[in-house]
Amino acid sequence: MPKKIDILISEDLDFLEKNLRKLSGRLKQDRIKTLIYIKKGEYSYQSDIAKKLGRGEKTIRTWIQVLLIQVS
Repeated sequence: MPKKIDILISEDLDFLEKNLRKLSGRLKQDRIKTLIYIKKGEYSYQSDIAKKLGRGEKTIRTWIQVLLIQVS
């Protein structure tokens, strides 16, 4: 069963989008896009974000786990 995303992104959406435009490199851009998708509520499941970005679901799960550790 897909894992539903249940986290709060504290960064402002404008801040995230501005940083997305500044970044070069697909990895960094995809990480910011993940935050934007979660913040906007566009996707409820990690598998949906993984498909959208062309990444593995485990990759998205790892990124989200790292975020949760950094916030704690």
